[in-house]
Amino acid sequence: MTRNKLISEITLRGLSAMTARAGRPGDAHAACIVESLTALQREVRRLARLFKCYVLRPGPGRPRHPRVTLATKLRYQGKTWAEIFGACLPDRAVYESGIAYRNAKANLKKAVLQREKRIPPITIAQ
Repeated sequence: MTRNKLISEITLRGLSAMTARAGRPGDAHAACIVESLTALQREVRRLARLFKCYVLRPGPGRPRHPRVTLATKLRYQGKTWAEIFGACLPDRAVYESGIAYRNAKANLKKAVLQREKRIPPITIAQ
């Protein structure tokens, strides 16, 4: 027996007993209430799913980082890595140490190469 069917039967029994004590027609009234509750439950689930899809999620996958996008475009144009780092990374003085700057360059280069693996290069008409 599925979980929803079990819950429906338990609810039906409980409502049937409750309405019988109140002097109303038992099973017919309880069945109507259960039917209304299950319809409401379906509607709430549908609305929750729509809310989750349209409000909470930005879309499929992670949003792309603008620095990586710019670096990829510059790479497709044939720029050297030194020119790409100069255009995409902030001034070296912003970083705490030379190691942090070197790590930022390595991370940008890795991200561009990974994107090139996933997305084939675009031929740019000159």
